[in-house]
Amino acid sequence: AVVCRVAPSFIRFGSFQIHMSDGHHQTLRTLVDHTVRHHFPDHDVSTDDGIIAWLTEVAETTATMIAHWMRVGFVHGVMNTDNMSIHGLTIDYGPYGWLEPFDVDWTPNTTDAGRRRYRYGNQPHIGAWNVARLLESMAPLLDDVGRLQPVLDHYMEYAMNAQSETWADKLGLGVLQESDEPLVNDLLTLLGATEVDMTIFFRHLCSITQPDIA
Repeated sequence: AVVCRVAPSFIRFGSFQIHMSDGHHQTLRTLVDHTVRHHFPDHDVSTDDGIIAWLTEVAETTATMIAHWMRVGFVHGVMNTDNMSIHGLTIDYGPYGWLEPFDVDWTPNTTDAGRRRYRYGNQPHIGAWNVARLLESMAPLLDDVGRLQPVLDHYMEYAMNAQSETWADKLGLGVLQESDEPLVNDLLTLLGATEVDMTIFFRHLCSITQPDIA
């Protein structure tokens, strides 16, 4: 048997981080230029504005990817920078798994059993950590490094909104209002307390007939 991995590229956050940490700033610039020219042609990274616009897109696609993980109960298991795709794709998952009994603290990675850094419920926050490392890697290429923090702030807001949209879709709410948040929190608490299978629960939820409220 032959197993092949397919992706537009296997450039990861760590691909940039290693050159920055080694002080190879010209190599870093070459890699950024190559990446954007071949994979993000709508961006021009010759200016601070262009770099920030590109990084913002990467932050958004990363947040969207993780929101989809959370939607289906997928746990990556090893979310370090060399496993985070610049394309916002799920790659290099080794000890991955899916939630069965709903447990926000569950991880399939036995080597992470003590700290549970990469547990299901922590994945959006680890995404932020990874985005922060990518942003730090770009500091040598910017005239104004102060523009990096707003990109991280944007990731946090974007990730929160993506997660809210996910729960709204799964619960058939259309849009998750602020007043709906206690409902979602109570549901997640109940799912965890009763160890309900996440997939089966939402599958059965879809089969409930909407009451006639006319």
